[in-house]
Amino acid sequence: MESAWRIKQAVDIPVMCVGRINGPVLAEEILREGKADLVCMGRALLADPDLPRKAMEGRLEEIRRCVACNTCINSIFKKGRVECLVNPELGREKEMVTRRAPKKRKVVVVGGGPAGCEAAWVAASRGHDVFLYEAAEEIGGQIRLGAIPTHKKELLNIIRFHKRQLELSGVQCFMGRPVGPEEIAEMGPEVVILATGAKPVELPFLNRKMKGVYTFQEALERPESIPENVVVAGGGAIGCEVALHLAEWGRRVSIVEMTEFIGRQYEAMTRKLILEKLKSNGVEMMTKCRIIGYADNSLRCLLGEDEELLSIEAEGVVLAVGTCPKDELFGPLSSMGMEVHRIGDCVEPRSIKEAILEGARLARAI
Repeated sequence: MESAWRIKQAVDIPVMCVGRINGPVLAEEILREGKADLVCMGRALLADPDLPRKAMEGRLEEIRRCVACNTCINSIFKKGRVECLVNPELGREKEMVTRRAPKKRKVVVVGGGPAGCEAAWVAASRGHDVFLYEAAEEIGGQIRLGAIPTHKKELLNIIRFHKRQLELSGVQCFMGRPVGPEEIAEMGPEVVILATGAKPVELPFLNRKMKGVYTFQEALERPESIPENVVVAGGGAIGCEVALHLAEWGRRVSIVEMTEFIGRQYEAMTRKLILEKLKSNGVEMMTKCRIIGYADNSLRCLLGEDEELLSIEAEGVVLAVGTCPKDELFGPLSSMGMEVHRIGDCVEPRSIKEAILEGARLARAI
């Protein structure tokens, strides 16, 4: 904005401002204060092409906001087409037409993460009676954890959007309500959608029952409880986010990753920024390093192709070696003869984009 303002002072032609103008309020502020003559929105309109209409009608809470993940840019270079993390309809407009369901059905959705919420509101908007059950007190699932680091706060926009759509579409939501197979059966659903997410992977020689071992949830939610000198086991996206969060809390952090890459899951631009942040915060990163045990504040590893034995001093270890599906309900419900569908991480742990896309597709198919 300031660059546009300085240029505007020096020229006598209209000046357009661009870059993370993510909503109508900011855009209007720029124009009202005279910092530019026009504003340009790119990613914001990919996330919600109806943004101008919603703004004009005062429906600001219904805008599906860009979260600056760069999925659109990455998909163009890797796939030759544009995709969006928050907007599954982008590039799939014919497939994603929302039509009234030919028959109203009672749908029970278990899990209020991005997959479950997307499936619930879209199914309800098609005329189904939808009941959403979430074990936590709020919707959001893993997004709430992912949004804890300072640089990830924009992810909360996904939760805000879903919350508003659930209200508008008439989904009946039950928070703090874990449900089992028998209780679900008693509800008499015609369709059950399982969006129960994933749980952290633990290793036989490194698990949370051991002294000094913490889950990534504990590290994100209660960083003050983590010791001063800590190793993050796993250098994927979760490990990188946890390591950066702890480093910003003043911890001395090392990442130990068994492959040769740190942050492999990130798209190129985001990976570059994350690695720079990790380095600037003093995080040590070790690759081709396989953990084989932990005891007495010593993490034992095998380093490199020669598997040289290495001991790393660590007062604590944070498990970030991945997640696995939490799908305990699928077998019992299927055996009862119900129509049961699984979406999101309870099928296979992947990204928010995949979770939302699967929820959107299933809700249009039932």
